[in-house]
Amino acid sequence: MPYIEEDDLIALHKKIEREQDSNQKLLDQIQAKNENYDQSLKTRNAAWIVTSVLCLAIIGFGYYFNTELSAMEDSYASCYKKNSLLLKSADSTALLKSKIFSLETEKNRLRKDLDNLSTSPSPVSKDSVYTVQVKAFERDQIPLQSNTNFIYTQNPNLFYAFCIGIFESPDEARILKKELVGMGFDDVFVALYKDGKRNRIIED
Repeated sequence: MPYIEEDDLIALHKKIEREQDSNQKLLDQIQAKNENYDQSLKTRNAAWIVTSVLCLAIIGFGYYFNTELSAMEDSYASCYKKNSLLLKSADSTALLKSKIFSLETEKNRLRKDLDNLSTSPSPVSKDSVYTVQVKAFERDQIPLQSNTNFIYTQNPNLFYAFCIGIFESPDEARILKKELVGMGFDDVFVALYKDGKRNRIIED
């Protein structure tokens, strides 16, 4: 068995201690790096969590904003539709008022015409009267309104005769005939009517 001197043993022991110190330093460095890595990992995880929360918050805010925007658009569309309906209703109301006014005007005109007809003189019916025939129509015409009594009837030749004046004698009828001739009526003549029908023409 080889012999080891005490100095060599002491030197070997010191060398071993130095190696142990070196290994301990390496272990401490490795542990420090592991701690730094763990801290970095925790920081990264925390940052990822914060980022995820922020992303979720942004997504939620975007969804809420989009929902509110859609609700505002729907509300605007509803208001626009209601306003359009109100405008159409106003136009319809104005049109109805215009039609009502037109109908009222027409009613008043017809009422006035009816009042004029009701106040105009009615044909005089006597057994035997003398009158002046002014015009004869092939078709039934509306009789002229006059302040003088008139006769409007269909004669035997199917013409509608319009006569002015109701007189008891032919001389009175001739006076009216003369006045009408002076006014430009050339074809007038005196006629005798009995029971509303022409009996004969009275010669001058």
